[in-house]
Amino acid sequence: MDKKKKTIIAVTAIGIGMMVLVVAVAVVLWNKLNGVVDFKKEAITTKQFVSLAEEMDLETEDAYETYSKNAFVLEATLARRKDGGGQDENSYILFVKTDSEIAAQQVYEYAKEDSSMTNVPSIGNSRASRDTYVEGMNYAWFSGGSDLFYYYAAYVEDTFFYVQGPIDYKPQMEELIKRMGY
Repeated sequence: MDKKKKTIIAVTAIGIGMMVLVVAVAVVLWNKLNGVVDFKKEAITTKQFVSLAEEMDLETEDAYETYSKNAFVLEATLARRKDGGGQDENSYILFVKTDSEIAAQQVYEYAKEDSSMTNVPSIGNSRASRDTYVEGMNYAWFSGGSDLFYYYAAYVEDTFFYVQGPIDYKPQMEELIKRMGY
């Protein structure tokens, strides 16, 4: 093969490689912009949740007895503000360790589809809306609320996490969610 043909083949190979790279980057960016993120998260333990909640000045309590009627629940913990700050019986944080990722997904799907389980105004109600919904390989989460209320639900691996409370709860809860990696 002469030098000209080798050069054409090399330039063509480099061009094809660059096109593949551009397409791959475009797909990743499109997925990120559209809420499709294909990476895994690592679930935290109940002990880690309790530690994080207490670092954020929340009080925790073992709620296993309340949720143990569901055979798939291995551990359940509730957390609330120590000062009560604007809370009522509908303001709480729930962390549940289940016996499988499938069980955690089912609890999450129930929370997503049936907002009445939490006494949060209906998703279809004009006062409430689902702000964000994200799904990954071993996790999913959604958040929403109204001008008065905030809620967030997630599952990561075999854990389920749910928070709801007055809108002034949102910054503290977002910080907890960030620290948890959920």
